[in-house]
Amino acid sequence: MLNTIKGLIGEGKTQEAISQMSRLASGNADIKNGVIQLSGQYAQANFAYAMGLTESSAHMSTLTKVNFGLLSLLDQMQSEGLLSGGALLSDSEHEGPKTKLLFLAANPVDASAHLQLEKEYLEIRKIFKNHRDKFSITEEFDVTLDTFFEAIYREKPNIIHLSGFAEEAGIYLLQKHDHTSFLIPYEFLAPAFKMLKESVECVFFNTGMSNLFSKVVSRVIPYTIGIRGMVSDEEAISFSSGFYAALALEKNYEKAFQMGRDLLGKTAAEQKYFLYQNGLCPEDTETPDDFYDPKVEKPAKKKR
Repeated sequence: MLNTIKGLIGEGKTQEAISQMSRLASGNADIKNGVIQLSGQYAQANFAYAMGLTESSAHMSTLTKVNFGLLSLLDQMQSEGLLSGGALLSDSEHEGPKTKLLFLAANPVDASAHLQLEKEYLEIRKIFKNHRDKFSITEEFDVTLDTFFEAIYREKPNIIHLSGFAEEAGIYLLQKHDHTSFLIPYEFLAPAFKMLKESVECVFFNTGMSNLFSKVVSRVIPYTIGIRGMVSDEEAISFSSGFYAALALEKNYEKAFQMGRDLLGKTAAEQKYFLYQNGLCPEDTETPDDFYDPKVEKPAKKKR
């Protein structure tokens, strides 16, 4: 039942998910009230959009918040034993070190299109929920420059996944005051990855035109994945789903990368997705060797 409801949310069938959750939560007044409140927000958002009172971007933002509210209640319902299958796994089933994934996403309200970042997250979350003895996932949506740094230092993840819009000069995060786009130059983010090199194993830039920066980051992080050119929503979700599904079965980044390519379609993936290790990718012969101007060491002055 848990995966069924999550599937409904991921497919955009929010009303069906709300109906099932309301029925299952009938024995818990607090959770029942939470479902009712989210149902009201969902209905109000759809009505305002239908009447032309809100823009599409604002409408999608509200629906995303409702969906994440439902996911939070689902976790609470599972812990209370309200879903078929009972409560959460016992402590013994959770023993052992876990690989932590931090999912970061930014969907500016002034972007030309609204990306399905919540769908991508839900796909990955669904995969990891079936392997929660080995993996955990935390997320940060509506990422600003402040929350970017706060999240990576707070969570200390092993895998960092960034999704959203980008261009050759940098990635778009959000302005804090109005959630419009804010281009952050890649070189401004580079020091953060250097400081995390002891804990981070892989950085996945699931954004267009990120291959150049991925190559640079791979000099301090063992594995990085970047994209040359642009990809569609469907391509980005397909690749990441294949990548993490394979990684959950066997923690091997090279094999997982190949699975992502296979799921997307080898020809298309080979032209767009690249895996870098130690600043190298044999398949990528077009990306320059360095994002920054090479530093020339000045000879030390001799002292008398």
